[in-house]
Amino acid sequence: ELSRIYIGTDLGVFSSAGGGSWSRLGAGLPMVAVFDLAVEPAAGVMVAATHGRGAFALPMAAPLEALRDFNHVVRLRPESAEAYYNRGMAHTSLHQPLQAIDDYTKAVELAPTLRDAYNNRAASYIELRRADEALPDLARALEIDPDSASAYALRAMAQALLGDDAQCKEDTRRAVALGFEANALEYLVLRARQQRAPDRGV
Repeated sequence: ELSRIYIGTDLGVFSSAGGGSWSRLGAGLPMVAVFDLAVEPAAGVMVAATHGRGAFALPMAAPLEALRDFNHVVRLRPESAEAYYNRGMAHTSLHQPLQAIDDYTKAVELAPTLRDAYNNRAASYIELRRADEALPDLARALEIDPDSASAYALRAMAQALLGDDAQCKEDTRRAVALGFEANALEYLVLRARQQRAPDRGV
């Protein structure tokens, strides 16, 4: 997929065909900062070097192909939280937040301390502009890991959508203090404010 663009961000790896619409790449990759990417086109694999979570080999297969694979895994291992979590990530890559929410919900039912599933379900709610539903997930993620920069960053985005600028500012401060890239978060918060529902104010 040499025509595609791949970038490592504070929220994982994203890909785009020309820079218009971006999709999160890598079912199973936690929502962590990615500092380096190495691509082996012949093998169809991208290696992402993360902050504090090691390196991940990401198949560069099309999201629909990945979804078919994870459907098969879920059928084989219906008791596996990881299987549902990974399929949720595939739905996220396909911009299918409702289906992603269903799979993240099943994942946390099976593994109630799976922090990244709470963060990712919250991100799906934010994508749907249902920020009020994201807040309980982010509170739970922070109970599990009080130093989750991603949870604070997502909560800042949710508060921006809800119009609580004071809490958004505080969560932004905490996320940056924990290592979230300030400029990236500033952009994400600005985008959330631009998407704010009319009855939330401007």
